[in-house]
Amino acid sequence: MGELFNRLLDLNNLYNAFMNCKDGVDWKESVQRYEANVLQNIYLLKQSLENGTYRQKPFYEFDLTERGKKRHIKSMHISDRVLQRALCDYVLNPELFKYLIYDNGASVKGKGIEFSRKRLKVHLQRYFRKYGNNGYVLKIDFSKYFDNIPHDILCEKLAEKINDEKVMNLTRYLIIL
Repeated sequence: MGELFNRLLDLNNLYNAFMNCKDGVDWKESVQRYEANVLQNIYLLKQSLENGTYRQKPFYEFDLTERGKKRHIKSMHISDRVLQRALCDYVLNPELFKYLIYDNGASVKGKGIEFSRKRLKVHLQRYFRKYGNNGYVLKIDFSKYFDNIPHDILCEKLAEKINDEKVMNLTRYLIIL
C-alpha cells in the first residue's frame, strides 16, 4: 500500500475527520447515531477501504428555498463525509497545497474571507497605481461548477500530483459518482 493511502487509513485521522465533520451538525440524529459507535464505525470504514469493498451510500435529496431561490440539495451520509474529510484533510490538501497560488484563500486553514479581502485590496491598489480608475472588475458565479467540469480531465491532473494509485482510484470513484 502507498504512503498516502496508509495516511488515509490511520484511525486517528479517520476519528479526527469525524470530529471535524460533526462540528455544527452534532444535533442531527444521523450524526448522533454514528457517534454512539464512532470507534466501530471508523474501524469498519477502514476495513472496507483496505479490502476494496467501500461503496458510497446514496445521497439524501431534497429541495430548499432560500431568499426566494429554489435549490436542489444532495446531502451525503455522515460515514461518506468522514471519508471525504479524511481524504481531503490528510491526503489531498497536504499534497496539493504546494501547487496553489499564494492568493488562494478558499478552504485554506489560516486564510479565509479576511485574507482574501486583504489580497483583493492589495491587487486593486496595484492596479489603480498603474492604470488609475480606468478599468473594471469581473465577477462570475458559475452555476453548478463542480457538476459541469470535465471530471476525467480533473482526475488526470490530480494523478500528475498524487503518486498513489489506491488514493487516485478512490478519488476517481468519489468524483465521478
